[in-house]
Amino acid sequence: MAAVVCLNRVQHFEGALKHGSPSQASHDDYTQRLTALKERQRLIQERGVQIDPTGRVFDAADYAGRFGSAE
Repeated sequence: MAAVVCLNRVQHFEGALKHGSPSQASHDDYTQRLTALKERQRLIQERGVQIDPTGRVFDAADYAGRFGSAE
């Protein structure tokens, strides 16, 4: 689940930077956080590959079909 949370945060900060930050301090902070999150995402993926012998790293897309609309 850590990979999904990290992916969501990366997307949040990328979106915030794309649409503009309220101040330069916020922009700098978001850029630093995004850099740290991308590094964490890389580490999570590397560890996932080491743990899973098939080399498959699961992410949000893997779970999308499982939690679709309940009928």
